[in-house]
Amino acid sequence: MKFLVLFLALAKCVAGDRGDDFSNNLFSDLAPILTLFGERVTLQFLRESMGWIDHVIFAMAPLGIITAIVAAIRVGGPPWLQAIIGRARESRAGVEAELMSSTSKEVCELWNGHDVVRVMGEPPIREFICLIPRWTWNVEHYYDSESWNDNNDAWSFTDREHPRCIVIRNMHTNAPNISLNIHKTVSKKEAILVAILATIVQSGVIVYAGFTSYFSTMRFPKDGLQVAGYAFPCMAIGTVVLVTGMFICAHVVDARTAEKRYRPKGNYELRVVWLQREGRVNDQSFSSCAIFPSHERDFIITSERSSPRTDIAVVGALVSLCGFIAQFIGLRGLHWSVSVAQLGATIVMMALRAWICRTSSGFEKPNSIPLTRGSEMDWFASTLDQIDQAPWRFPEPQQTGDSITIQDSEDIFDVDEGFTVNEYNPEPGTVLLHIRHDMGWLAGWEGPFWKEAGSLARSMELALNSLDPSGHRCPTSGLKPETELFWKFRTRDGRIFRFKVQLLGPGNWHVWTSMVDAALSLLMSAVHHSNAPWEMASGDEPSTDGLWIIGQHSTSLNKDLQCWMPSGVSHLFLLYQTTGIRRYYDWGDDDENIYWVQCYQIIGSEVNPYLPRQFDDEVQYRTTPETTDMGPGSGSASADTKPSEYLANRSDKSLESLYNLEMFARFFMHAVNYLLYSPDSLFDIDAGKTNLVPGKHDNGPVHGWKEFNLQNTSISGVADAIFQSISFQWSMEDMYLCIIPPFSMRRKLPTPDGDLMTLSWKQAAKFVRSRSFRNATEAILWFLQQAESLPKSSPIYLKSVGMLVEFQLLVTHISAQQERLQYVSNDDRIPTAHETKKRIDITLARVSR
Repeated sequence: MKFLVLFLALAKCVAGDRGDDFSNNLFSDLAPILTLFGERVTLQFLRESMGWIDHVIFAMAPLGIITAIVAAIRVGGPPWLQAIIGRARESRAGVEAELMSSTSKEVCELWNGHDVVRVMGEPPIREFICLIPRWTWNVEHYYDSESWNDNNDAWSFTDREHPRCIVIRNMHTNAPNISLNIHKTVSKKEAILVAILATIVQSGVIVYAGFTSYFSTMRFPKDGLQVAGYAFPCMAIGTVVLVTGMFICAHVVDARTAEKRYRPKGNYELRVVWLQREGRVNDQSFSSCAIFPSHERDFIITSERSSPRTDIAVVGALVSLCGFIAQFIGLRGLHWSVSVAQLGATIVMMALRAWICRTSSGFEKPNSIPLTRGSEMDWFASTLDQIDQAPWRFPEPQQTGDSITIQDSEDIFDVDEGFTVNEYNPEPGTVLLHIRHDMGWLAGWEGPFWKEAGSLARSMELALNSLDPSGHRCPTSGLKPETELFWKFRTRDGRIFRFKVQLLGPGNWHVWTSMVDAALSLLMSAVHHSNAPWEMASGDEPSTDGLWIIGQHSTSLNKDLQCWMPSGVSHLFLLYQTTGIRRYYDWGDDDENIYWVQCYQIIGSEVNPYLPRQFDDEVQYRTTPETTDMGPGSGSASADTKPSEYLANRSDKSLESLYNLEMFARFFMHAVNYLLYSPDSLFDIDAGKTNLVPGKHDNGPVHGWKEFNLQNTSISGVADAIFQSISFQWSMEDMYLCIIPPFSMRRKLPTPDGDLMTLSWKQAAKFVRSRSFRNATEAILWFLQQAESLPKSSPIYLKSVGMLVEFQLLVTHISAQQERLQYVSNDDRIPTAHETKKRIDITLARVSR
């Protein structure tokens, strides 16, 4: 019985010791050790920690103590201390990407399609801050960061009393802070409340530890004994020191970056848009997109690197280590419930920190719109042009960037011919063009067609310098240096772009490459975003060639093109506008040589206002060659014009080359109309030498002599100079198709009267010698036909009539000889000289009326 009582007593003691040891090991040892971990949570909070309130929240009941100490050493510690933790050779970019909120040339923030990620490398992204007055929605002004009032409080804009909209970009850095501005920020009141709660929670643990150590009714024993006297002081002092050390470490990390907050002055709606270009950064691929918050911003935060605080970093690390050791020793000497209380405080603070970081922890997803590569600025410009419908102001779910809304102009068919002097009344399309141009300049991005735009701008400058070599006169008044001229270009969808050219000095005209690039980019983006599907019957296939409408059909234009083109026009044909059907060119029910082409493949559409304006519309045409007798056009500009017929040419060039060609052709038309329409023009085509070059005579000896080309040194000089400057797929035929029509329509092409008369007379004499009087008569009348549309007082008309009279005398003489010799033709189809004389007499009687 005695042994049983002793055994039970020993068993009871053993049970008590094991339970106390277990609780002591689990809570007094494990709980403090757990606070050493939590790396990712700690790094996330430290990166976004700004200000003493965040430092207090981080320091109370801390988690990730080792991570915080190491972070402080990595960010601001001296080299010897960094070497101790194995970070002596760590790159500055690696530290910034992982621990700091700043961005730089080495570290950027990009959108990977799901989240904002920090990567090391040069960022292909731009940030635009839009200040929209709440009383109007039109874009007018653009500012860079030089216009900011750097008072950390506000931006100051004093350019105009009532600016309609302001677009800003920070020009000091190309790496914007997306994560700091994409989400809603926690209000200062909420942060202070959490800081107070954190202080209460941590203080409550210390107070509870004091009660368990000294208050008589709550004094808990430790292993059945009274708590050691050193336990509570060590725990209380250690906790205070640890909190102080964590506060210092958080401050070291925060002080390594300099944050500024900017607020707009006045009643402005503040919006932010980030445009990201497709690219590869640090072996990661990123797509083109637009990113923007789903809400209006109150301010913008910028974060940049600042100088490290090495002395404070050392203090923070040492204080934190000492505090943790003291707290650990104290918790080991206290009742296990104190360790549980400290662990509970850590869990509570972890939840409070997560609540503080709720906006940047995936609870609120930012808005993003996928964009086509190279069209980022075009999309943004179109949204600014219609800012009351901008998706970044009124975000909707599942948006895409595959459509650009274009504001149409009702008066799209009245496009001025020629330049205007010092006049600028922007149309809606011109406003969009200038927005696109200014946004491109603000972003510092070259458009996807910058190279082509530069070549096209140089071609325009060469054309102007060739047309007006002195560069100081115009048809109506003198032009002084710095004079600005404007010309219009109407796009396929009805927009009107107005461009500016400037005279910098004699023979030195300037065309803005950036404006041409903006126009080409907008044109191509509109095509790419049109998503024009083919909806045709089976058997029909779209033509891969483009359609170039050269001009309204006239006999004189057709003749001039045939004569002045170096090798003729290989694909010239006639288009006919079907009555009542505005969207098709057709010639009846014959399906041979019928082609379909979408509207975006048509250039020269200003010539015909009846073409459909939508890119997804289709046009049907048939390649019916237009053939006329060779010879320079001599009619007036409108005497032989057929309103419903057009001359066109097929082109197999790329879409970019087609649009370049259209812009240059339209520009050259304006330049010719402005500089050459007056007798005072400085460009004198007649000053150049005009030559008649015989052709290949493919039509045989009877009609082959009419196959010839005309060459003028002035025209060929302009064409050669421009052709040498271009860097895209233009041919010499394309150059002449741009140059000849403006001169032809204005009747400025030189006519080699003497050469044509000599050619006609020689051929007539040749036919007379072979007794082919019909062909001889055709040769003489051919020259008369070239001059009949001219006034009867014109020299060429008088020469043609005189040559006909001279030929009449020759035929009269031959007819008299044939009558004396009683000549009879063996072939009834070959007229005699007498019959030829009758035809000439009838023609002379007609022209003499």
